[in-house]
Amino acid sequence: MLLRYTFACCCLLIGMTTFAQVQLPVLYASDSLLDVRVGEKLHLGAWTLMPELRPDPYTSHEVGQTITFISKIDSISCVVSKNDPCDFVVVQGQDSAFTQVRYEPSKLDILKAHADYEKVQRGQLPVFTYQSADSQPLRELREKYRLDSIAGRGNDISQMLNLLRWVHNSIEHNGNVGIKGKRNADAFLSSCGGGKGTLNCRGLGILLNEVYLAMGFPSHFVTCLPQDTSDVDCHVINTAYSQVLNKWVWLDPTQNASAMDEQGQLLSISEVRERLVNDSPLILNPDANLNYRGTTDKAWYLEYYMAKILYRFSIPLHSTYDYETKGKGKQITYVELWPAGEGKHLPAVSEKARKDGIKYDTHRTHNPLH
Repeated sequence: MLLRYTFACCCLLIGMTTFAQVQLPVLYASDSLLDVRVGEKLHLGAWTLMPELRPDPYTSHEVGQTITFISKIDSISCVVSKNDPCDFVVVQGQDSAFTQVRYEPSKLDILKAHADYEKVQRGQLPVFTYQSADSQPLRELREKYRLDSIAGRGNDISQMLNLLRWVHNSIEHNGNVGIKGKRNADAFLSSCGGGKGTLNCRGLGILLNEVYLAMGFPSHFVTCLPQDTSDVDCHVINTAYSQVLNKWVWLDPTQNASAMDEQGQLLSISEVRERLVNDSPLILNPDANLNYRGTTDKAWYLEYYMAKILYRFSIPLHSTYDYETKGKGKQITYVELWPAGEGKHLPAVSEKARKDGIKYDTHRTHNPLH
């Protein structure tokens, strides 16, 4: 994938000063569109000249990789170095595009560099709680949608996978829409089920969580977040506890996805993360998909997309029906898990009161065992 980034003004000034002081190699071009050869693979028309960026950066995740820029009349090659960027100028008529090829760690490399957690806990974390399946809203949800029949009579893993598939098939995913109104399973199924609407990953995560709770399975929806706290990209998946496997397992209703080891046993979120870090084998269920528009590619899903956002995690403290529905005087509490050494500038507990009367508390830990 070819990535392009815009730099802050200070970086632009530094770049212009550097380029002005050094005599750079020149690539001549007759138009603003270049082909790019990455190793042995040619990408036609993959690079558009942007003279306003100084430098205009091309990034690679592989040290020693040869990158060749090809115009209709000329070409130039660079070998990716971890510490020394390759600079050159593309001249097209009266325009000069100052270009730079440089190394950038992949999202998986970043995850590997921050894989460790800590055994020490700052302060005491509150206890996670799970609403009983016998509570009125969960009992009504189970009966209204005949969840027992959907789950089937197999063991808890079989039932979890059946319910995962049902939620995935009931409502299509749409990451461009927010959640309006009540945030609970019945509201989602009533307003969006049967093709009447769509949900983002958070909505699907909340729905599956409440379905699992209604069936008596301890469950969370988990917000997976990147290293960059200003990056709004995230993904919500689920984890539920299996008595058969005696552990929590990874379940993603957006992709109808579960992750497995070489023996086909379901893995937990922490096990998937550990296997990514250690380059250990991972298997994705063959029917994983996004809205039935092609099978989900394992390498893209786990090694690229999820690797970026398995950096830190946020989980509601109380797993209950309707937990995130807004209401005056309501208190919502989350627990965040950070890698070792990260987020130390943040308080162990923070509180935020909104104008609508909702109070949000966040507890932070670096110890996954808490």
